[in-house]
Amino acid sequence: MTFAEFASMVERLKVSRPQWFELDSDPPATIDQVQAAERSLGVEFPVEYVSFLQRYGGGYFAFGNVFSVDEASDWSVVVRNREGGFVDRGFLAVSDNGVGDCYGFPIHGKLCMSQIAFWDHETSQVSPLYDGFVDFLVAVALKP
Repeated sequence: MTFAEFASMVERLKVSRPQWFELDSDPPATIDQVQAAERSLGVEFPVEYVSFLQRYGGGYFAFGNVFSVDEASDWSVVVRNREGGFVDRGFLAVSDNGVGDCYGFPIHGKLCMSQIAFWDHETSQVSPLYDGFVDFLVAVALKP
């Protein structure tokens, strides 16, 4: 699914299921905020994640959550990754499941891959799950 198809799906869901989108979220990000977060973490975000941040921000998103580039937010991708030490382990956490595990991008060099993997907090193992960020959101955040 392309990001444009995803955005169209979200707009339809906001009309048919507005209650899914009523929880607090952070405002859309500027490119300056995105670049500052990338510099702070020493990585380059995948295009789909940047597109999401610029259109939707972060925080609660339907039945999921997405870490934002607002460092003052409870959903800060910078703070969450520093606290978890994920980047040093080759992983950029961009969402969590509420029980200690995270979803995110494997990192090669300084480039975040477009695939979404699952980081298990009990084993510190990373397992690939979804081909892309949009696929992850459709499967995790947009399914009741």
